[in-house]
Amino acid sequence: MKEELGILSVKDDEIKQLKSRIAFLGEKRVKQDQSECEDTLSENRQSKLEEEFSSFVDGTRMDACDRFREIYKPKDQFTDVHCQRLACLIFEVSYERMNVAKEALVEFFKEVSKGLIQSAPNMSFEFTRNENFLAKGAHRYPKPNFYEVRFPVSLMRQNSNYPRDAVDALMLAVKETAHDCELDCFVEDVKAIIQQKWDSWRSKDKAVTINYYILYTFRYGQVLDDPKVVWYIRECIKIVWRMITQVPAMKIEYQSTQLRYFHTQKGCYRGMPSKGGDPKEEIAYYLWPALFDGGNRLVRKAEVLCKTA
Repeated sequence: MKEELGILSVKDDEIKQLKSRIAFLGEKRVKQDQSECEDTLSENRQSKLEEEFSSFVDGTRMDACDRFREIYKPKDQFTDVHCQRLACLIFEVSYERMNVAKEALVEFFKEVSKGLIQSAPNMSFEFTRNENFLAKGAHRYPKPNFYEVRFPVSLMRQNSNYPRDAVDALMLAVKETAHDCELDCFVEDVKAIIQQKWDSWRSKDKAVTINYYILYTFRYGQVLDDPKVVWYIRECIKIVWRMITQVPAMKIEYQSTQLRYFHTQKGCYRGMPSKGGDPKEEIAYYLWPALFDGGNRLVRKAEVLCKTA
């Protein structure tokens, strides 16, 4: 009887260990891929973001287009195509700039977490000493309740030799707080890149006829500094940051040259002749990019104009 009880006890311990292991693996899977195993308690969960993205495309984007139409009248040769292309370009630039920011943040977290671990003994000693000093002097005169921690952070990007679990946990924390982040520091960068890309688009496409007034006002800030346009840029940055901090990151597609299953053709661009092949299959411009989740599932199709024959 004792032997049987002993065997049962061992089996119970094994079951508890297996349950604990399964729970750990389940939690780790959720942290690694929330596109399929979504954390329903997350403040920035993908399903909610997909809904907000649809509202953004059908609402916020169109508000920006309306503002472009108010700034530029039809006589200024600024058509609906120009309005939608500019709104799309702002979104594309925001996506590119925030991707760079995210990559830099990952590298920064690698160096910081590595530095914290390597400096842990000294930091714990300094923390205790400052904590004791604060407690002893608190009754005599006020002391600051914090102190600065400094250690070097390398600018050489590391592909290994860093605590991966720690970095993953930090990025998950960034994802959870993405909706509350202060991102205005990126606005001027995005505006500068938009200016460059808009000029490049205009110069490459000789069929684009935009008068001097439009060129002048765009180049010298009357458009990109307009309060409603700046608001739109901020909104693009905010929703893009939430997209790229998903686990894994959501992606947009805006660089195809041929019509594919993830495109919706919105018409033909009359001023853009086809260079060969079937013009109905050759993309002239994106009016809005396609959205995919981290598992390459299509969330929303792109809106494009094809070339004429």
